[in-house]
Formats: sequence, C-alpha cells, structure tokens
Amino acid sequence: MNIEDSIDDLLAQYRSEIDKVDNAIVLLLEKRARIAVDIGEVKKLSKVRLSFIAPDRERAILDRLRTKLDLFPEPALRIIYREIFAAMLGVMLGEDAELWSVENLSPTAFALKSGDRILLAVGSDEIERINTIARLHNESIRSLRSSSRSSREDASESAPAS
Repeated sequence: MNIEDSIDDLLAQYRSEIDKVDNAIVLLLEKRARIAVDIGEVKKLSKVRLSFIAPDRERAILDRLRTKLDLFPEPALRIIYREIFAAMLGVMLGEDAELWSVENLSPTAFALKSGDRILLAVGSDEIERINTIARLHNESIRSLRSSSRSSREDASESAPAS
C-alpha cells in the first residue's frame, strides 16, 4: 500500500466520522423542533399574551454555549444559532410561516412572515440602528408628501381660471 492509498483511507475514515456527527446534528435539530412545536402550542393556549420571540432566552443560550467552545469560533456559533432560532420560531408559528432574510439590514436579523403578520427579530444592539432607519424613512415620506402637496398647490394657483 502506498502513501496515497493510506491518505485516502484515512480521509475516508474522517469523512465517515463527520457524516455520523452531521446525522446526529440533524436528529438533534429535529428533536429541538418537536420541543419548539410544544412550546408554541403552550404559548398559543396562554391567556397572557406570550411573545414567541425571547431575546433574553436566546442571549442566555448563547452565553451558556459560548462557555463550551474550544476550537469552534464564537462568531460562527452566533450565526448558526441565529438560524436555529429563526427556524424554531417558524416551527412554533406553524407551516404557513415563511422565513425572510434581512441580512442587508443586519447580519444577525431575521424576519418571519406568518399569515398577515411580519415579525422582525434583531439583537438589542441593533435596535438603535433600526430606529434610525425607520426615523429617516418616515422623514423621507413626510418630505415627499409635503413637496407633493406644494406642487399641487402651485399647479392650482398657476392654472388659468375658466
């Protein structure tokens, strides 16, 4: 057996191990999704309006998981869990929920459309940025309405009387 065959065999063994880990991850995500469905049902039954988005809980999960890291990069963990949180929110809200990417707004934001509702979830550090964007948007709309009103008034003043 030559060195290339040994390397190929070793890589095949490692890849087989990764396949087993990937299978386990998917099974655990399925288990997490079933639990999320149960949580969603409990929240829907509650007489007190419970939020489906729980930023404090998400932050606590990330803080707890961060302590378990050794080789895996913490920013990647945050990105992966942002996707998991978004997917579980969709599972809790039901099959009609559609996940929207809003990465142009923020790399840690997501929106979820469920029926006629759109939920936007962002980290607390991004709320100021979103408020600024909303304020600028509202100011632009007011400005456009004002200039449109002025244009109509100018046109009516310059129109010949019949």
